[in-house]
Amino acid sequence: MIGRGTFGIVKLAYDKISKHKVAIKIMKTSRFKTEKEINRVKIEVKISKQVDHPNIIKTYEIFEESGKIYIVMEYCSKGDLFDYLKDHKKLSEEEARKFYKQLIEALEYLAQCQIVHRDVKPENLLFDKHMNLKLADFGLAQL
Repeated sequence: MIGRGTFGIVKLAYDKISKHKVAIKIMKTSRFKTEKEINRVKIEVKISKQVDHPNIIKTYEIFEESGKIYIVMEYCSKGDLFDYLKDHKKLSEEEARKFYKQLIEALEYLAQCQIVHRDVKPENLLFDKHMNLKLADFGLAQL
């Protein structure tokens, strides 16, 4: 397990074909108690399928099986901005500029797609193996 959210967990896995690491968000459908929660997940799934940008976490596959929804997505091996700041105390001006630019590019792309993320916070800003910022978690997003 590499993460936990409102409706489920995120686990690290390996793609059998490519041998690459992936993250799988697993949500139990029984945890959705209201129509509003069901709609939130539907919107998250729709947006995850729709977006394609270098600074937004990639979704490879989404499927439902045995009362669970699985979202297979890009694994970001360098953690999130929250933990990075905890470990490094502050960003250099160069790092801050790079991360800010990548975040603004992701948000601009979403605005062009008429999507509002609504949960931009350090825990939802992940880093890939090259320390490129990736916006994640569309659980509160709206079209």
